Amino acid sequence: MTCGHGTLTGLFYGRYCEFDKQDTVDSLEAALRKIGFETETIGNCFQLVEALAAGKKWDLVFNIAEGLYGDGRESVVPAILDQYRIPYVFSGP
Repeated sequence: MTCGHGTLTGLFYGRYCEFDKQDTVDSLEAALRKIGFETETIGNCFQLVEALAAGKKWDLVFNIAEGLYGDGRESVVPAILDQYRIPYVFSGP
């Protein structure tokens, strides 16, 4: 099976296939900017935690992130954002 990260099978396919390719992220960012939004790429959940610890805040997070490990990996970013009361779009925890 393939999913934009090479050929993957079994556990590896399930673990990494949902991650978006950089060109997807770039396209979404370009579309948001085109309709007037200021954007900033945050990165993965660890980079989000670092930015928040440094005092960074956003008006709204366009969340397409996946956590890196475990069955609850899709809930990591929304759960962190909820604790900081930062609104986001897409999946909740």
